[in-house]
Amino acid sequence: MTGASTRTLAIADGTTLAYRAFAAAHGLADGIPIVLLHATLSASVQLAGLARLLAARGPVLALDRRGSGESVVVTRGRSTW
Repeated sequence: MTGASTRTLAIADGTTLAYRAFAAAHGLADGIPIVLLHATLSASVQLAGLARLLAARGPVLALDRRGSGESVVVTRGRSTW
């Protein structure tokens, strides 16, 4: 069984990106991290099942794109995407 923690990363333009970090319960933290990115109109929470399976091999990060899931976009007249 694996657990996930939701974390955020503040970007200089005011955007806050959210991601879920999955780690194997047996402590396998070594290895190349696997990064999962959801499709349009989706969120990282929809990748949780896959992320839990992959976490048996090492660390997995499931990102929320700007404006999706728990990520927030600050608009200041133009997009910084």
